[in-house]
Amino acid sequence: MASRYPRILSALLAFLILTVVSSCANKTPKKMEAMGAKKLKSEQLLGLLAGATLELEEYGGTAKVTLHENGTISAINQRQISSDGRWSVEGEELCLQFRKWGEGDRLCCAVYQQDDSFVQFKDKVYAGSFTILSPGNGQAVQSDGPTISGQTDQQVSSKTSPAGLPDSSSAPSYISPEPMRYTETDTRFILSKVARDCPGCNLAGVDLSGADLEGANLSGANLLKTVLHKANLRRADLSGTNLYGADLRNANLNGADLSGANLAEADLTGADLRDAKLQGANLAGAKGR
Repeated sequence: MASRYPRILSALLAFLILTVVSSCANKTPKKMEAMGAKKLKSEQLLGLLAGATLELEEYGGTAKVTLHENGTISAINQRQISSDGRWSVEGEELCLQFRKWGEGDRLCCAVYQQDDSFVQFKDKVYAGSFTILSPGNGQAVQSDGPTISGQTDQQVSSKTSPAGLPDSSSAPSYISPEPMRYTETDTRFILSKVARDCPGCNLAGVDLSGADLEGANLSGANLLKTVLHKANLRRADLSGTNLYGADLRNANLNGADLSGANLAEADLTGADLRDAKLQGANLAGAKGR
């Protein structure tokens, strides 16, 4: 009997993981809007989040994150590992950057609110969610705080961090305002959450080499110059997908639906295209076919 417990626990864990993945995979901006969610504008983001403490789900875990009014972050995750960083509102996106998490990269996302929950999307791809544990003061005045990029210097006053979180009263010098880059951590997170059911997603340029996407639904997705080297796309729905310049070397496309897909300039060297549907596909300049 004792030997059966590990298998039972493994089965339960697998079920829970699949449940979480499937629930996150179905989140898209259009579906959120259909359920009554609203995309937050820059002023709404600042008013809600300046000085607030959040429970954030991102990079595959959860963390308690305080967005200080001077633009700094103090946070502690479920493993009691703390990190500081910076936050800002740019355009209509919330930008977060942690020194110890996400390889230090800056991630800017649109935020949709549905009741008390907030869902983040990067280029229409689900990137995380959060709830507000304690609200901010709803003000945006004074200086040295998060600004709205491209607008007037609408800023917020400084505030001390709540007890139990590391104080980040001064901005860390290691952070520079570089454009967001997909990191290995972000890619793994996106894969585990959405890539198996992500029609219409924008994954342009993402490195998905070696990914197991058998049976995935990526119909109409933007995979412009995406790296899918040695990826398993057996029986995947890639109909109408933009695969211009994609790296599909040695990819398994056995039985995949590529009807109407744009494969112009794609590298198909060594790819397995047995039983693949290629009706209406654009193969102009494709290599290795």
